[in-house]
Amino acid sequence: LKGLHYAASGITWTATPLLSISGGLLANCSDLSGRLDISAEYSLSDNSFLQASLAEGFGGKDTEFGNEPFAFSALYSSYFQLL
Repeated sequence: LKGLHYAASGITWTATPLLSISGGLLANCSDLSGRLDISAEYSLSDNSFLQASLAEGFGGKDTEFGNEPFAFSALYSSYFQLL
């Protein structure tokens, strides 16, 4: 992080017992740029889940987050117990 003054906020909504949706914002108050993150997590079973995330930076060209490209990620996780 390059700036001195930041503000952050986040929220999670449980849409169903198996699906939760989260969002977050990190803002650089010095140069008025920020990063918005949105993710969803779906429980496939007691031991596995699927998660997808989107992220986008905003602000001017010479700001901390203004040059960040759009990003997408997906994750599948499965847990098991040995013995």
